[in-house]
Amino acid sequence: MSFHKAATARTTFGFNGTGVKIGVISDGVNSLAAIQASGDLGPVTVLPGQAGSGDEGTAMLEIVHDLAPGAQLFFATALGGINNFAQNIRDLRTAGCDIIVDDIIYFVETPMQDGQAPSVTSNTNGGVVIQAVNDVTAAGALYFSSAGNEGNVNDGTASVWEGDFVDGGANALIPGGTVHNFGGGNLNNQITTAGARVLLFWSDPLGGSANDYDIFVLNSTATAVLASSTNIQSGTQDPQEDAGNQASGRRLVIFKKTGAAGRFLHLNAFGAGMALTTVGNTHGHNSAANAFGVAATPAAATPFGGPPGPFPNPFNSANVVETFSSDGPRRILFNADSSPITPGNVSSTGGLLRQKPDITAADGVSCAAPGFSTFFGTSAAAPHAAAIAALVKSAAPAVTPAQIRAALITSAIDIEAAGVDRDSGAGIVMAFEALQAIGATPSAVIVSAGATIQTESCAPANGAIDPGETVTVSLCVTNTGSSATVNLVGTLLASGGVTSPSGPQNYGAVAVGATVCRNFTFTASGACGGTITASLQLQDGATNLGTVTYTF
Repeated sequence: MSFHKAATARTTFGFNGTGVKIGVISDGVNSLAAIQASGDLGPVTVLPGQAGSGDEGTAMLEIVHDLAPGAQLFFATALGGINNFAQNIRDLRTAGCDIIVDDIIYFVETPMQDGQAPSVTSNTNGGVVIQAVNDVTAAGALYFSSAGNEGNVNDGTASVWEGDFVDGGANALIPGGTVHNFGGGNLNNQITTAGARVLLFWSDPLGGSANDYDIFVLNSTATAVLASSTNIQSGTQDPQEDAGNQASGRRLVIFKKTGAAGRFLHLNAFGAGMALTTVGNTHGHNSAANAFGVAATPAAATPFGGPPGPFPNPFNSANVVETFSSDGPRRILFNADSSPITPGNVSSTGGLLRQKPDITAADGVSCAAPGFSTFFGTSAAAPHAAAIAALVKSAAPAVTPAQIRAALITSAIDIEAAGVDRDSGAGIVMAFEALQAIGATPSAVIVSAGATIQTESCAPANGAIDPGETVTVSLCVTNTGSSATVNLVGTLLASGGVTSPSGPQNYGAVAVGATVCRNFTFTASGACGGTITASLQLQDGATNLGTVTYTF
């Protein structure tokens, strides 16, 4: 991916994700076998029974493989309910995944609580995915999640309203309480685009709301009630109402029952426009403390407005987030055990204000998975960022997650508002610069460059290696890296039909782009007409450069 300088980073530093396990969570991998057969994807371990349905997971795996082809890939679905999603996060970590990336959010995920401790009983389990992310990051995993495609204030696409309840008085259509004033005497908030899924959250803890709020949906003239969500909150329920899908033009009313206390409100139309909006679209597990919430910026042309990306050139400071990319920040008011972060203050000035999203990465890329010939959305951005983290970890496997976070953030390209901002976070993550930041240095990359039979023990020589024959072969290597070797030594291994190999040979200082050949002798085993694979172990001083292979 030239725009993230991933290929340049791999060539320059010699790291491709080898030694790193990455778990992807999405809908499904229906076409996994076909995409592997086409060569667009390598081996993937799918957790038993967790293949899911659809192909967004396949497309995400492709992106990771393109940037970090040496990484070992895993997959589990986020489908099957919120509890299954949370369990699969933990199961991928149990399987050894160093990095986990997802692109799914459940509507019921809380925007105001920092997880869900085992002691908390929640009728929606709106904090279990956040808790799973908190648990695996505490155990050393790096977690990446799409920031969401619900819009932002700067681009005029926001789909959320947050703020404290302001008493707007009674409404004759809705007896038994008072309605919220959104500001300026606006007692309702009109849906301006089609397809709104409308949920209301307020600042009570999971499993502990005694303040009864409702949503009422009025017609376009605010003269009739068309729908409502009126669950009872009497002390043990979650602070949430779900009005379902609503059409454009309808008006949303937040209703506080008599006796309920004023609370901080979060009204979310999940990507549909509203007449009155605020910042703060990111929420749920993509806003977990140690997760990376990933915003999207186009790699090339975008149909969503705004300037195109830089492809085939790298990203630069003139690039911007997609107009649909969700903004932050995220106000958190409760700890995972449902205790308040700031006792006595659960308003818009309480709790903590968390910077989200954290970073930005590419979308609008081409994938072979069906339906994703051009893959837009923060769902495409998150796996780009995760794969770059894999390159960093493969270069420095002993560093801490905090050090990898610092390398990604401090080396990111600052875009949008100067410094860290609510749309792009720290900016666009870049593979080359992140590897520099972790301390990687240019290295030699040695590849096999052909083999020639020099001598054969059996007469007459037939230009082929026969079973039991002793041969001398010339094994050539080429340095495709960015620095010369110091003292490259090749050792022919006894494997693949090679027996009694001669001792190591010194290739010496192999310049960048140079090809050097050395002779080795061995005795062949195996059946007539069989294939012999010779493996050459390479060592440059104290640095192990792996093996290259030759087939006869």
